[in-house]
Amino acid sequence: MSQHGDPPGQTAIPITAAAGSASSSRYARCHERVRARDPGLFYDLMWWLTVRPLLATRRVRAIDADRVPASSAVILAPNHTTYADHLLVAGVSGRRLSFMAKSALFDGGLRFVTWLGAFPVMRGAHDREAIQTALDVLERGGCLVMYCEGTMSRDGMPRQPAKPGIGRLALQTGAPIVPLAILGAPRPGRLRFPRITIRFGEPLHVVPTEARSRVREQQIADEVLVEITRLHKDLLARGRALTRRPAVTTGSRWPGFRRRGT
Repeated sequence: MSQHGDPPGQTAIPITAAAGSASSSRYARCHERVRARDPGLFYDLMWWLTVRPLLATRRVRAIDADRVPASSAVILAPNHTTYADHLLVAGVSGRRLSFMAKSALFDGGLRFVTWLGAFPVMRGAHDREAIQTALDVLERGGCLVMYCEGTMSRDGMPRQPAKPGIGRLALQTGAPIVPLAILGAPRPGRLRFPRITIRFGEPLHVVPTEARSRVREQQIADEVLVEITRLHKDLLARGRALTRRPAVTTGSRWPGFRRRGT
């Protein structure tokens, strides 16, 4: 029986559900592209134009980047400092990365970021499409960057509390989580590009399970954020003295470079 005078045979659709459906369809092509394949030639080109000069001039260095597996599924969990974090992490990890970005970026002329591995997530909502895209990336053995704080920090310091989504993905896929800290990321309006140090922590291995547990998901997310905070504080205390050579570069994806331990 229809409500509020709807014509017979039609059912009223809640506004929230209709809005959610419209939003999902609006970003469908963005999700499909990231689900289907890893980033390709455009991703490589942007890496050469942006990150490669920083590596060559030793403006970016990394510590323990060999903790990132070379090919299997993994979740990288950095602190979120600037919009350049994704490319910086890509430059020292040797992997093609996929990552969530706020859906507002895809509403204008920035949909090309899907070619850089980005896919939209709607803030303040349970975005099933974004979760499914992240699962698809990991299930095909991809590398996913996820900011467990859920937002950007102006001063680079990790913020509490962590969002449970990273714990959910780890429990569903069994992908290890590698926490990492970025120190010295560039700031808008500053002409001088800072020296950047990225430190990778020990991988956190999670036993996959089909049973959902919000408490366990949050516990994993909290553990990751605690480790990110510890790594960041250590960088603040000792900084670039922790490393004596250029950042770990890539493997065969970008000819002329090879991965090196740090």
